[in-house]
Amino acid sequence: MAETLRPSWTAEPLGDILNGTRKPTIPKFMRRSDGIHLLYPGKVHSFHGESESAKSLIAQAESLRTINAGGTVLYLDFESDAVSVVGRFLSMGVDPRTLLKKLRYVRPEVDPDTVGEAEKEAFSRHLSRPYDLIVIDGVTAAFDVYGLNSMDNGDTMKWGRKLPLKLASETGAAVLLIDHVTKSSDGRGRFAIGAQMKMSFLTGAAFTVKMSHPLGVGVIGKVDIRIGKDREGLVRSHSTDFRSSDQTAAIAVAVFDSTEPGRLHYRLECPSGGSEIVNPSDDMPKTMRSVLDALTGANGWLGLKAICQSPVDKGGKPLAPSTTTRHLVKLVDSGHVTEAKAHTPENRTKASRYRITEAGRALTA
Repeated sequence: MAETLRPSWTAEPLGDILNGTRKPTIPKFMRRSDGIHLLYPGKVHSFHGESESAKSLIAQAESLRTINAGGTVLYLDFESDAVSVVGRFLSMGVDPRTLLKKLRYVRPEVDPDTVGEAEKEAFSRHLSRPYDLIVIDGVTAAFDVYGLNSMDNGDTMKWGRKLPLKLASETGAAVLLIDHVTKSSDGRGRFAIGAQMKMSFLTGAAFTVKMSHPLGVGVIGKVDIRIGKDREGLVRSHSTDFRSSDQTAAIAVAVFDSTEPGRLHYRLECPSGGSEIVNPSDDMPKTMRSVLDALTGANGWLGLKAICQSPVDKGGKPLAPSTTTRHLVKLVDSGHVTEAKAHTPENRTKASRYRITEAGRALTA
């Protein structure tokens, strides 16, 4: 027997809210270096900025972080192509076998509700899968595919219900829209290009992105991320530098380090570039400094066992693996150490290797 849906105009039961069973959604994805998350599961979010502001690159980097953490990603690409997107994933470090298993890349060309059953069934299969993160890259182009006008408020809400809101509610994923802003900065505020109703169907948070240090081969690029809307209110509380002119506040800085040939390293910092150990300090634990010293003296990558052999003092006492691991997590999150996964052919397990960054070397100078 088919499930009977409750009519939307009937009063919604509030008992599970009042007794604490149904609670507010907590941000779970896009983890900042201090442990704060910026994206809510089951909610729709937006990244918007000027052309070439690294909007898509940030979404791809966060997709890879989700995949490396064991999650599944759906990438709906209305602007680029698989060769370019997958190439970026590979440059940031991922096992191709993991990518095949955890990433579903789609280039939609039609509204699935207006053509044959094959397209409709393909779209329905995505709705039946439990994704962790869904990226819709190229909102303006997506409107065109659906035959809708992004400048019209009615079409905007129609598209929002047909795609991002439906994906979020059916799959439970954090949905991230990649959108553009107007060419002129005058009066732009916190909005993406198009109808104002675009902000209305965002059930999570809206972010603007702007490059502060150019990206390129052999350099360290930075992108400032500001929050302009947060319906749940659990992300904005971790922002700083509120700006009344456009009603946004600084929430994060995306850092892309391409100084290692053939590799692109990504980290998400606090707005101030914050971390627990930004500057050298007498308060830094001796064991953490020993970890940094071991990596500074190494010519390349070191595994956990090799780092632990570094003595804490002249007595030659080795570092405890649990302590070393705890320090490495903090150092990686703060950008002072880079982590890479190495696969051993014998057992196909993952063993982490570590290498100090230039920021880490500055701590030991």
